[in-house]
Amino acid sequence: QPWYYLLLMAFLAILFETAMQLLVQSRIEWRILRLVMVGLILLLTSANAWRATKTRQTNIDLLSAKLESLATRNDLIILHPWWPGLTFARYFKGSTPWVTLPEITDHSFMRYDLIKQKMVQVEPIKPIIEQISRTLQQGQRVWIVCDLPFLSLGENPEYLQPAPYGPPGWHEWPYALYWIRQAAHLMKTHAQTIVEVPVPVDFPINTYEDFRLYRVDGWGEAKSN
Repeated sequence: QPWYYLLLMAFLAILFETAMQLLVQSRIEWRILRLVMVGLILLLTSANAWRATKTRQTNIDLLSAKLESLATRNDLIILHPWWPGLTFARYFKGSTPWVTLPEITDHSFMRYDLIKQKMVQVEPIKPIIEQISRTLQQGQRVWIVCDLPFLSLGENPEYLQPAPYGPPGWHEWPYALYWIRQAAHLMKTHAQTIVEVPVPVDFPINTYEDFRLYRVDGWGEAKSN
């Protein structure tokens, strides 16, 4: 991911500046040239920087506000993947129970150690699957915050052995995708309706936290999605 290169970029910037200082300190014309180069770089990057200032870093706050107005205390909110739970825990003030997929007990910071514990389990999301089924069977709604993958009719999620024995090894994302496909298969098979709830926004959103909101209703043979 891009942020993994930030430390390297900072280190290279220091090296580059030190080398430039050694090269230009004895020649005034080279110092002027350095200033011109800095000005050109600022001009070339200012447009991107200006666009970035108008980009929302998340839409979780908007989804939280929408859920506070629509969801009831007997509904269930599911977030996938797990890490938007940190932002959701900050913004959501409603009474509806919510859980990440998979469920982790601490949303104060990135608990990859807890995700690793889930990856080695055989059925880490079984309690959530049962909670989804129970909520829908009781006539309540399930709200999904994610990009929900819908399987084709009759398609089942491909089984993944617990890490590190499955093909992904310790790679997290294939397991995250496997977990949401399990939940999507359940809802695709049994939910009466699955509809996307629009949450409009006037500004572009950072792709890392740009999520959709779905409402899932009913239980039985699926009629329409």
